[in-house]
Amino acid sequence: MREGMPITIKVPDSVDIKSMDWGLQKDITLQGEGNYNLQIFSSQTTTPSMPKLVSQHKEMVRTNPYFAQFIQEDEDGFLYSTEVDSLTNFSFRHFKIQGDREYIFQTGMIGTFTQEEAASLYQIAQEAK
Repeated sequence: MREGMPITIKVPDSVDIKSMDWGLQKDITLQGEGNYNLQIFSSQTTTPSMPKLVSQHKEMVRTNPYFAQFIQEDEDGFLYSTEVDSLTNFSFRHFKIQGDREYIFQTGMIGTFTQEEAASLYQIAQEAK
């Protein structure tokens, strides 16, 4: 809440929190030990429909030329992999809609993640309230 988002999430005590307010969108990055790197975007919702929101983002991910496959698909998000020069990286998108705001959780934009690391961050995002 102190960062401008009404989200409660489990984070390590030593996590570094950086927030940016871009006007139409807010961005919070949480970084800590053990490749803990979680990013949350907040903006006015483009649709109040969770299935439509998830579908739109799946299509954006699918059109990435390095997209490999969806690993896990849920009603409010998905875990997927990309492959560049035979190096596989894992990421996710998780969504929450609260009132007229949408919250998009994902792995941090900088870094690479194993399937286990991305799945762990995905679970943390799913448990956020």
